[in-house]
Amino acid sequence: MSEHDSDILFEYSFRDSNESELNDLISSFEVELGGHREPYSTRHGAIDLVTFLELCMTWVISKGLLQLFKKYSEGLLDADSFKSLGEAHRAELKAWYAFLEGKLDAVIGTVGRVRTIIPQLKFDNFEKCLAIRCGLANNATCLVVLNHSRMTSKMLMRIPLAIVSALRYSIEVGLPDDTRITQLYYDLATESWPYLFTPTVNAFGYFVDRYVNLQTREVLTLADADEFLQVFQPDDDERLQLIIWPIFNRDAS
Repeated sequence: MSEHDSDILFEYSFRDSNESELNDLISSFEVELGGHREPYSTRHGAIDLVTFLELCMTWVISKGLLQLFKKYSEGLLDADSFKSLGEAHRAELKAWYAFLEGKLDAVIGTVGRVRTIIPQLKFDNFEKCLAIRCGLANNATCLVVLNHSRMTSKMLMRIPLAIVSALRYSIEVGLPDDTRITQLYYDLATESWPYLFTPTVNAFGYFVDRYVNLQTREVLTLADADEFLQVFQPDDDERLQLIIWPIFNRDAS
């Protein structure tokens, strides 16, 4: 599979009032990755994660892969089609995963090179996020925070594999039907990203009540905010870096 068949398209989403402060950073991404700017004046959402810049990625699929699937929507492959693929088609899909991981390695390499010019933009003394936003199957969105308070160089380098693992899971197994927004989350002990938060619709405003272990491919549920805190032990500086911040919501209840 060549780069002329498949690719990743980039948009840079940010508040228009911050453009001058972000210009050097965005310009660096544009030079290395291409893409275009998509500033906005205001926007609203139900999640607690707050970004100052999002690298929005759209998957472009080769013609050969497009013919393997019944449905193709917004750069995402149809999850239900995977079960009917033959061995040759599975091999082509595997090659696409490898291609994506290689392209994502270049993205993370760029992030590593520009870390010294990533600004610290805050809200209520908590740092806003530089994040990747990409699609999973069934029109779900995945967020990956690139400036986690406890980010290490090894964790940063392992993000491409984690994104591909989440995409593979959504295609080959399928996300829970009500999943709309997800987040990759790290394991500090292994410096990897084995968890995909997949909260139910009723979880927003409370705590992440469901997640996927991408290593075992198990869907696991959490009973309350205290269990979430016990399992994931987020740092207080991550208050704006989680799609649902359980400490705030627990204290407010």
